[in-house]
Amino acid sequence: MLNILGGLGMLLLATACQPALRELSGASEEIGLPLAGMRMAVPIFGVVQFSAGIGLWTGVRWGWWLAAFSYFFSSLRRIATAVALVLLMDRIQLDPQLVVRNVGRTIGGVSINALILVYLFSGKVLGYFGMEELRKLRAVAILLGITMAAGMLLMLGA
Repeated sequence: MLNILGGLGMLLLATACQPALRELSGASEEIGLPLAGMRMAVPIFGVVQFSAGIGLWTGVRWGWWLAAFSYFFSSLRRIATAVALVLLMDRIQLDPQLVVRNVGRTIGGVSINALILVYLFSGKVLGYFGMEELRKLRAVAILLGITMAAGMLLMLGA
């Protein structure tokens, strides 16, 4: 249910923020952070979250895969954002306290996502989706590959 609500929220956020993101695009490109990829990512990720929620609710395999991908992708995106802020802190004159707060939120968000992923990979959950035979290391490798490909597509779209 949370995936469904989260997906709807992201779709609403994407719609509401498009004008503001368009205005910020020029300034963000000057410092090397184009927002075009983000403008594409938010609605796409909203659809993925919403679809994952439907799939989880109905117990279909693709729902498990979409949910696992969304939490995996979200974790890596959070880490990448925190690293970028630390690396760009001096260049764009960010307040160090802002960066520390962001890193703290990143650690919290990644921890929650990790707990959800551990739960999704548990025997009972895999059994519910008829995926008892899933090779977990292989599934993590697949999720990593898809996440890297999605990240590259978003960067190319920028």
